[in-house]
Amino acid sequence: MGTVYRMKIAFIITVYKNDKLDFFKEAIESIVNQDYGFENINIYLGIDGDLYRALEDYMASHKELFYKIVKNDKNRGLAYTLNRLIDVLEDEEYIFRMDSDDICMLERVSKQVEYFQEDKDLLLLGTDLIEIDEEGKELRYKSMPTEKEEIIKFSIARNPFNHPTIAMRKEFFSKVGMYNETILKSQDYELWARALKKGIKCTNISHPLLKFRVASDYMTKRNSIVNYMNEFKISFSLMVHFKRYEQIFKILAKLIIRMMPSFFGKIIYQKIRV
Repeated sequence: MGTVYRMKIAFIITVYKNDKLDFFKEAIESIVNQDYGFENINIYLGIDGDLYRALEDYMASHKELFYKIVKNDKNRGLAYTLNRLIDVLEDEEYIFRMDSDDICMLERVSKQVEYFQEDKDLLLLGTDLIEIDEEGKELRYKSMPTEKEEIIKFSIARNPFNHPTIAMRKEFFSKVGMYNETILKSQDYELWARALKKGIKCTNISHPLLKFRVASDYMTKRNSIVNYMNEFKISFSLMVHFKRYEQIFKILAKLIIRMMPSFFGKIIYQKIRV
């Protein structure tokens, strides 16, 4: 990898009433402190409905940190809010994602920008991550596939990218489309599936550039019927598109795990991360 040429990049982040102020502060500070230089970063913040007073006060007293803020009249979901932010982006070359309770490693932006500058055809780039609990304690390392065939195979049974680690070249959305607002869960998985079917060049960096906070109710939300049915449809469509019918057994195994009581599902999740 060579010299990183610094240009404006955008972070698109959403926040809603259940987000914790301390976690949100930590997330924003991890962007401000990037070794890439905050003067080269624009934070686009989407507020999904009404917030509690402490969050509003923090944003008001730190308004210089947020380049643009859009607010929904009510809670409309992640996909809708992200699409609103994408619509108001300006001339930033790269678009970064993260959640309001995650923490970027200090070199995250510079590392991902470096990859883009070395490969002009690359449009979508994720990274490995480290999962942490609500106290900030490290739980596990999540490694992701990097080679094209490996990503395709992985994607048929599991999401091949960690959504909060993603960076995209600005033309990604004109080539692939926006987030699907009709899907209540797994919107990112569906977007990556579209990208893979279109042959968009993508990869992951085999290095953790984000700490992903696992909330206490994460497994409950993740194991919802709606979430599994969405994942099943996406997995099945990828299997058919790439003619990888041998992957049906992995898809069915995932169904069995999803149908288990949350206690058993949590144990299996920690062991094999499905």
